[in-house]
Amino acid sequence: MATGDKFKISFQKCKVNDSRITIQKLVQLLEHPATKTNIDRHLEYLDELLRATTYAFWLTELPYVTRLLEILFEKKHDYTVFEPYFPRILMLCSIPPLQEKSTEAIWYGIHLEEFFNVLGYFLMVVEEEYQNIIIYVITCLILRKTMDTEISVSEQSCRDAIEKSNLPEIIAHMFVDSNDELYKKLLNLAYKLAEKSKPICQKFVMSAALTPLMLRFYPKWKECDREERFETEIETTSIEHYFTVTNLIALLLDSIKENFSNFKKIVIWPTSTALNYLKLEKLFLDYSE
Repeated sequence: MATGDKFKISFQKCKVNDSRITIQKLVQLLEHPATKTNIDRHLEYLDELLRATTYAFWLTELPYVTRLLEILFEKKHDYTVFEPYFPRILMLCSIPPLQEKSTEAIWYGIHLEEFFNVLGYFLMVVEEEYQNIIIYVITCLILRKTMDTEISVSEQSCRDAIEKSNLPEIIAHMFVDSNDELYKKLLNLAYKLAEKSKPICQKFVMSAALTPLMLRFYPKWKECDREERFETEIETTSIEHYFTVTNLIALLLDSIKENFSNFKKIVIWPTSTALNYLKLEKLFLDYSE
């Protein structure tokens, strides 16, 4: 059997019209003033959508998926019955969207860009359990950790969309105030993205990511005077992210070296305090040895 034939058989259950019609009707029901309080119908259509979406969402329906996630996020705070659907829809998004034609990624790339914008927004506002899912979704789409087929949107298309989206800026800004556990996850995500794309690296640099990356070498960075030069004992917690951070910083700096004179005029460079933290580097290396 030819690969193409096998492929068609594998995806014969993907009823394009079913899921598209269902999600359009669902979003209309959720938004229309006359039906937006009809919870029973909403739940009925949500269940129907999950049944119709056998494998993944289609690229052309991604605007409705994005809007549905926004609505579910709002509604789950008022109606607990919606809460289980938010993570289920998110998890389906970890599978690369499907396309009927290879050219759809060009024509509908803006849908992917907006999708990553919304994921970035959710990263900032949702609870920790959902942050973990969102980071997982982004990781899957960029590293292809879930099902990937001949009609899936390509990794390159996802990468292009992230480069154009606000996601890198959002991650860079979250480096500043995120708790230690979230920082670790964001750091790993940022490193994976930086490995894949120089433009993403450049966005991190232009969003002043270097300062928090350097400041957070020191485990008690929030407790100390901003202008103080630290000499402190090295703790094991200080070393946990050291090699990831230094490799990430190297990728970021390498991404701008060819046009350094241009970036020098527009980039917010690390503060003197952040640079002082780099003087701990030898201590880190001595300790790790």
